[in-house]
Amino acid sequence: MVFMPVAVGDAEVLELGRALRSGASELASNRQVAALSAQGAERLLDLVLATERSMVALKLQLAARFAENHGAKAADDLARKTGTSKGRAKRTVETAKKLQDQPEVEDALRKGELSEDQAELIADAADANPSATGPLLKKAKDHPIDDLRQECSRAKAAADPDEEATHARVHRNRSFRTGNNADPAFWGSIFGTTADGSELMAHFQPFRERVFKRNRDAGIHLTSEQTDFDALMEMARVAHQNVAGQPPVADVEDGEAIPMPPPPKAPKTVYVVVNFDAMIGRAEPGEETAYIAGFGPVPVSVVREVMDDAFLVGVVMQGTEVAKIKRFGRRFGEEIRDAVMIEHRFRCSTPGCTRWARLELDHKQPYSKDGPTDHANCDPKCRPCHLKKTEQDRLFWDDTG
Repeated sequence: MVFMPVAVGDAEVLELGRALRSGASELASNRQVAALSAQGAERLLDLVLATERSMVALKLQLAARFAENHGAKAADDLARKTGTSKGRAKRTVETAKKLQDQPEVEDALRKGELSEDQAELIADAADANPSATGPLLKKAKDHPIDDLRQECSRAKAAADPDEEATHARVHRNRSFRTGNNADPAFWGSIFGTTADGSELMAHFQPFRERVFKRNRDAGIHLTSEQTDFDALMEMARVAHQNVAGQPPVADVEDGEAIPMPPPPKAPKTVYVVVNFDAMIGRAEPGEETAYIAGFGPVPVSVVREVMDDAFLVGVVMQGTEVAKIKRFGRRFGEEIRDAVMIEHRFRCSTPGCTRWARLELDHKQPYSKDGPTDHANCDPKCRPCHLKKTEQDRLFWDDTG
């Protein structure tokens, strides 16, 4: 260990630090710890955790001074000193700097009321929205950290002038980070807007389903995380083959080539729910206006931009009632299918045809010629009649004819 020269007035504080280090080391190596009763072990654990939380406050206070001394290289130098990643060290430095202007959060840390992760979340949110500090500290006391993370996100969004600003802020901070750890193993993380995330997952879902089905048919049982990793790799390979113009690469198993299946044709449906008043510009300030089901809120402007995407279903709400459902794309919704089947008594709609098996839904006005995907433009057809009608459509709707 390298000992650095210190000022004369530092001796008393450093002696306390050495005593703390010595006491912790002595306790950690005490063989009686292993012989503690269950109740005693839990009480000691509580004491250790409380001490650890108090040490977080001290560590962050010292990290702020460390950052002042080391300048632009603070994160790199702290990562080497602590044996952590540069990303972890950078977050520690950033939190330490923010806490200098947040005495309420710093006081909660000193009292052992916050973990380092909780402090990092609250400091980041309070930096953007100081008025949220008290409620966030209260949330941290009796809620899981995932709930706190969501509340911090809401607090940061509330500090933005409007939902457009929130969307723009998240988009500015978008990132895709990768690296290798000591295993050695590859890791990655992604951050972006709700709209971008829902689009990514919509295109990812068919690959996920294909990998799952292939494993199931082969009797292979994997966790969802393992399946998702394999699906991501497959999506990347297919994307590379498409860009490079290469034929699908075959896998090799037991010396035999297994042809790569073709890429999925259609992404999963994404449901966009929008407030009717927001669509016509009458939403109240602070009122939730639009969100992508399963992901989160988005600005109404984003909804308008993506309305032409083939995998979207728009749901317009008036209060708690569904005012309108519109499916963007060529597939008819289940509610339309049910309605036309009942209207035609589950029979083919072609005059004179009474077939009822394998009925398909047909666009009266072809979808390729701007025929809407709605109830009025939908007819049930048996397979032979559907094929015949499609051939007639090609002749009737041919622009050159």
